Amino acid sequence: MSIAAGVHCFDPFKQRWMRFSKAAGNALLNSDMISGIIQDDNDNIWIGTDHGGINLLDKRDNKITYLLNNKDDDKSISQNSISSIYYDRLGVVWIGTFRKRN
Repeated sequence: MSIAAGVHCFDPFKQRWMRFSKAAGNALLNSDMISGIIQDDNDNIWIGTDHGGINLLDKRDNKITYLLNNKDDDKSISQNSISSIYYDRLGVVWIGTFRKRN
């Protein structure tokens, strides 16, 4: 059995499936290894990946922004390997990463 990597979503208005991956579509993921997905109140889909950080998909235009670790910016995510992602009722997105080693 073959399993397609990336993210598949159904558009109920157009009655069609869309695929987002490293190789498919106009909006490309930077990693096909998905560890978690949530949607915020602004129609953004947060896709946690292994070694690709957060891929932030805007549902309105299907554009993806990458939130990645920047070793020179202590306010960036600590790692690009996301282990969990959670959206709480106050609108806060919680990101779990693997332990950082110095």
